[in-house]
Amino acid sequence: MKKRTGAVLGVSPMSDPFKNNTLNKARECVYRLSVHIVFVTKYRRKVITKEILVDLEKIFTRLCEAKKCQLTSFNGESDHCHLLVELYPDVAPSRLVNTLKTVSSRLIRRDYQAHLKKFYYKPVFWTGAYCIVSTQRRFAACWRTIRHNQEVYRVPGYADLNPGRR
Repeated sequence: MKKRTGAVLGVSPMSDPFKNNTLNKARECVYRLSVHIVFVTKYRRKVITKEILVDLEKIFTRLCEAKKCQLTSFNGESDHCHLLVELYPDVAPSRLVNTLKTVSSRLIRRDYQAHLKKFYYKPVFWTGAYCIVSTQRRFAACWRTIRHNQEVYRVPGYADLNPGRR
């Protein structure tokens, strides 16, 4: 599999993971399977620090490579993280998510036990739910625009959009 660079972390500007529009090749197929995955911390608590985010990127990169996938882009905030992953055709997305959540939770809880004890009394890190969306070039461009707008502009609430309604 072709090695890609440019993973994003924190507030750095997002690279274009779809810049070269090439297809990947396997033994009997040609493919391009990309998914956007979102993991949220348990009870949406703001427990992710910059150090944890750096470790999460390393963990997710290593686990994706072990599953013949590639972490194309990574970003996160204090209560959730976003992954853009290119899948290999024989990898089931639900199994990949299960592996990513289980192993990352175990390793982060082991390495940051003192920090997490302030937020959780049980050995938890991620919520049971997750979001996974198949992506395409247009979706990646929308994701970049949304991230840019979140950083530059204040996103108005419902009341701001409809001042006459209460």
